[in-house]
Amino acid sequence: MNHYQRLKDLREDHDLTQADIAEILQTTREQVSKYETGKQLMGADKYIKVKSGMGYPALYPLHEVKIEKPIEAVLMDLDGTSV
Repeated sequence: MNHYQRLKDLREDHDLTQADIAEILQTTREQVSKYETGKQLMGADKYIKVKSGMGYPALYPLHEVKIEKPIEAVLMDLDGTSV
């Protein structure tokens, strides 16, 4: 399953609209549509935000997402500190 398909499935499983996800991410519904169709990649930080907004542990989605760089680098990008 592609990461963007996973996002749509999670949203639908929680009876959320693209507008609901846009509110969590502080973006537009159109941007969420681009994420869900794979037209634009969504960063790990946004996956964490979405899952947290749905009540899951913050790092839960990362096992589903192929990350191009080590998790330490992703976490450092999120908060600007080294782990």
